[in-house]
Parts: sequence; structure tokens; C-alpha cells
Amino acid sequence: MIEREKEKWDHQLKGVCPRLEALILRCQELTICLESLQERVKGMLSIVNILLAEKENEYSRTSDAMRQEREAFQIEMLKHQQDIAIRAKRDNTVMKVIAVLSALFLPGTLIAQIFAIPTFHWGEDQIFGRHFMVYWDFTIPITATLVIGFSAWFIKVYLDDKKKEAADIRNRIKDQERDVDSTSISEKGSLILGRTRSP
Repeated sequence: MIEREKEKWDHQLKGVCPRLEALILRCQELTICLESLQERVKGMLSIVNILLAEKENEYSRTSDAMRQEREAFQIEMLKHQQDIAIRAKRDNTVMKVIAVLSALFLPGTLIAQIFAIPTFHWGEDQIFGRHFMVYWDFTIPITATLVIGFSAWFIKVYLDDKKKEAADIRNRIKDQERDVDSTSISEKGSLILGRTRSP
């Protein structure tokens, strides 16, 4: 009886052993597959990291290009504004010249109308009348006063404009430096944050 049971167990063990060996081989194959899958995942992760770094570089390049385009556009706008200001100044100078010429001739006209008497006697020996020098005595001082006053006023306005232009240029340069500093700081911060986020 005992021998029969031993034979049964031996027979069953002999049948189980090949199955166990097959299972061991299958487990070894699965471990090899898992290792190869792990290597593939590591390779894919490295490729993803490389692609992310390339995207970050591309984004930084495009942001630099956009910033340069924005600065070029601002420079163009400043040039156009400067051209408009120069043309407006030319128009103003033309109007000033016209105003000065009219101011130069106005006192003489006024005095001539005040002294509306004939100053030239063409039919006589003495062409100039006795009031001719009185006309010039009034006209020359008034005209000279107007010329000196307008000249002083124009010089003052010119100097004030130059001071304002210099102050505006200084303020624009400071603003541009501030903008460049702020954009470079924000770009550096975004790059640092992107690097810290990437594994």
C-alpha cells in the first residue's frame, strides 16, 4: 500500500517537474521582456526630454525674435514720429517767418497811415517833404523793438524745446533699458522654471 502511494507520488512529481521547468523558463522570458521594456521606456523618456529641451530652445528663439521685431517696430515708430515732428517744425518755422515779415511791415504801415500825408513831392525841387524824417523816427525804433522782442522770444522757445527733447530722450532710454531688463529677467525666470520642471 505504501509502495503504491509512493509510486503514485513519484509519478505525479515526474509529471509536475516538466511543468515547473516550463513555468520557470516562462518567468525568465517574462523578466527578460520586462527588462527590455524598461530599457525602451528609458530611451523614450530620454527622447521626450530631448524634444522638450528643443521646444524650450525654439520658444526662447521665437521670443527673442518677437522681442527684436517689437523693438524694430518701436524704432520705426520713433523714426516716423521724429519725421512728423520735423515736418511740423518746418511748418511752424514757415509760419513764424511769415509772422515775422508781417510784423516787420506792420509798424511802417501803421505809421504811414497815421501820418497819411504826402511825403514825396515829385514836381518840386525837394522831393522829400518835411515830415519824411519824422516817419523814420517813429518807424525804426518800433520795428527794432519788435525784432528784438520776437528774437528773444524765439530763442527762449527754441532753448525750452531743446531741453524738453533732451529730457524726453533720456526718459525714453531709461524706459527702454527698464523694458529690456524686465524682459530678460522674465525670460530667464521662465527658462529656470522650465528646467526645474523637466525631469
